[in-house]
Amino acid sequence: MYLGELGLLGVLAAGWTLRDLAETVWKKPRISDRAFAVSALALLAVLALFDHYLWSLWSGLALGAFVLAISVREG
Repeated sequence: MYLGELGLLGVLAAGWTLRDLAETVWKKPRISDRAFAVSALALLAVLALFDHYLWSLWSGLALGAFVLAISVREG
């Protein structure tokens, strides 16, 4: 479903972005910040697996942007 929604180039771009995001989260100095970021991203991933809500509705896009922003914020 993810590939059908975004296409091959979208999946490749998302994979590259997720790799960069994982590196950013892993380099966080405090373990509590890292745990919060990983749990928020895991919840977003579970939501993305079961519905196209994140890709097709404005509120889903806003939720995704918000979770990504709080995951990479500086302490």
